[in-house]
Amino acid sequence: MKSLIKKRTSVRNFTEETIAKGIIEEVLRDAQTAPSAGNLQPYRAYYTTDKKKIKQLANAAMGQSWIEEAPLVFVICENALESCAKYTFRGSQYATQDATIFSTFLDLLFVERGYGTCWVGAIMVDVVKMIMEIDILSRPLHFLVVGRTVGDKWGAVRGKSRRKPLHKVAIEK
Repeated sequence: MKSLIKKRTSVRNFTEETIAKGIIEEVLRDAQTAPSAGNLQPYRAYYTTDKKKIKQLANAAMGQSWIEEAPLVFVICENALESCAKYTFRGSQYATQDATIFSTFLDLLFVERGYGTCWVGAIMVDVVKMIMEIDILSRPLHFLVVGRTVGDKWGAVRGKSRRKPLHKVAIEK
């Protein structure tokens, strides 16, 4: 697990290689084992391999044109109403957490299979909903962009990212 986590980096440079539907479905099935409050799984993973839709999604991500190179884009959504039905006002927070955990599993499972990934949070939610015909109760949180990498051994464009010192993010009391 440690080597997989260290291997994962944000990739913004992809080859034209497509991803087989069987691989996508296998990764989705495996990611669905992610923990979820009350096992409600109040999330949706809309995805597309359609180049026209991917171009539209890139535009809806504040014009991040590098997304257009990717063969696969997921739109990770939460459905807070599903979670709020059981957990009242706390359900909204749980839905966001559950969708994020699911997306992390999805991310790492693609990396495990040799693909590069990148999360994109700068999205125009209403535009994305129209492009992907997302149901009214689901709210897009972010994209997970997936593809084979171009470049150095892992396709990273900027090299290893710097991290804050551990004591700045983990505080013992």
